[in-house]
Amino acid sequence: MDWVPTRAETIADLVSTKHMEVVGPRTSLEALSEIFARGHVAIVLDETEIIGIVAKIDLIDFLAARVK
Repeated sequence: MDWVPTRAETIADLVSTKHMEVVGPRTSLEALSEIFARGHVAIVLDETEIIGIVAKIDLIDFLAARVK
């Protein structure tokens, strides 16, 4: 079952590492889709530096822009 935040949860609950997965800049869109299906976000790590955070809506926006 996917994680769904409630109004009672705090920011600390939201940023818990149990809802994040670390990926690299060359991670496939298929792999991202699997991460999002689990209700997680992707932290993009380039060696030792965080270069981005990708959520499901980011993938949707990216794919929608390619269809135009």
